[in-house]
Amino acid sequence: MAHESAKQQGDLDIGTIVAVALIGTLLVLILIIGVEAYFFKAQDAAYAEAYAAPDLEIKKVKSEQLDLLNAYLVPDSGKGTLHIPIDRAIELTARDGAAGPAPVAVAAEPAPPAAGPKAAPAAKPAPGGKGRKAPGKP
Repeated sequence: MAHESAKQQGDLDIGTIVAVALIGTLLVLILIIGVEAYFFKAQDAAYAEAYAAPDLEIKKVKSEQLDLLNAYLVPDSGKGTLHIPIDRAIELTARDGAAGPAPVAVAAEPAPPAAGPKAAPAAKPAPGGKGRKAPGKP
């Protein structure tokens, strides 16, 4: 009978299984937290590097654009155009806008297209020989 209470070779030790499962779970949890901490630290370093200071080329382009906005230029003397500083353009636009709307020039009507070898076909009359009548007209 003493033999029945002793562990047999095929019996499982539940306490050992639970302990190993808990230790394994804790190790995996610690590994996940460590990897996340490493990732976020690397990500912060990458953001700091990317956004720390503007690139020299960007500064150069911005400077060129500001120079264009704030300078008098004659880009093409043949066209008679002139670039003026943006602040001056705003002042002139405000002054001209306060005087009222500019008169609108009416363009001349375009000439009808010349009849060529491929003229558009004439409109065909409606079926029944009568054209469509406008409402209110006999």
